[in-house]
Amino acid sequence: MAASYSFASLGELYDEPSEDEVLARLKIAAAGFLPEGWKDWRVRKDHVVHMEPSVLNKMRFCLSALEIAKAFNPDAKCLKERPYRDMKVKMMSWPFCVGLILGPPSLALQVRGSALHCELVTQSVKNLRGLLMTRKEASKLLGDGSETDESESCSQSTSKQRVSTTSRLQCLEAESAATRSLLQEILSRLDRKGSDTGDSDLEEDQAEEFM
Repeated sequence: MAASYSFASLGELYDEPSEDEVLARLKIAAAGFLPEGWKDWRVRKDHVVHMEPSVLNKMRFCLSALEIAKAFNPDAKCLKERPYRDMKVKMMSWPFCVGLILGPPSLALQVRGSALHCELVTQSVKNLRGLLMTRKEASKLLGDGSETDESESCSQSTSKQRVSTTSRLQCLEAESAATRSLLQEILSRLDRKGSDTGDSDLEEDQAEEFM
């Protein structure tokens, strides 16, 4: 006897109200990226995705990694592996995002409920696969788009902040050094003036003794 599942269309899940800003941005990104007919894709409503590391590493969505990163952080400058894994885990708490799962095939089958519906989704996004960039490709585009090492790209924002802070500290140190130098010069002049005055008084006293 075939198992009986409860399904919802991706369009129905899209229309469900939510106050979460990240989910709202993911929905907007999906609406602008997915092919015609995507709202008719069906999703098992009762399916729970098991968060095994091997599954997370292979999990792919019908949405660019770049758009996912921007949805979670519009100001993102990189997309490292661990934060991306955390994003996937969070997305699995939203039925709409579960409906965006494209692979691995075994997981997609669980989400869609049948091989036929999995194939329908796969064929629908066939022409979009070139836009489904990898995490590393997304991270590069979030940076300056050059061929620099990912770790360098991911540290650009932090480095700029550090440089700015360092520059301010250097300016303060320079001003402090200049102030100390000026004070030392003033004290030195006062010492010399006091010494000259003392010598002059001594000469006058000696002159009075011989008079």
